[in-house]
Amino acid sequence: MAVKDIGHYKNIINKALYADDNLRVALLGKNYKTELTTESAVIKSLHEHIKSHLFIDEPILKTFSYVMYDVVIPTSYDKIQTMQLVVYVFCDKDCIDNLNVKNYEGNRNDIICEIVDGILTRNDLRRTYGIGKLELSKLDLFERQQTVAGKILTYAVPNFA
Repeated sequence: MAVKDIGHYKNIINKALYADDNLRVALLGKNYKTELTTESAVIKSLHEHIKSHLFIDEPILKTFSYVMYDVVIPTSYDKIQTMQLVVYVFCDKDCIDNLNVKNYEGNRNDIICEIVDGILTRNDLRRTYGIGKLELSKLDLFERQQTVAGKILTYAVPNFA
């Protein structure tokens, strides 16, 4: 992967995240299909929650959940490069305990992390979009200004397509 390929890779990740119904329910609410009547309205609303960068507006004024990510290349030698995908999942502490999604347990951040991990590590993502296997290499906690909490998932992609 070259620097010029990062944008393409991020578009693939965006498509996969935006398309997942469980993530839509977790971020937009279980009634999103009736509240947002068109697919373009759903995408516009998802765009408020899913960002392909790690910049966090100061302060975050809405009580939302967020999925933010970026791609880095931490090592590169000869023609072999290792890519990392860094994903921040976080929400305002006022809404951390009020999410129920069928077949998932834990608080809001736990549930969204599990959904995102499932999206990023499933085999059909690799087949459909031709990206390398993502392997979770690190999971950290994230806190900002005593009002926002979340997790940082770091994926290694040693053999990307």
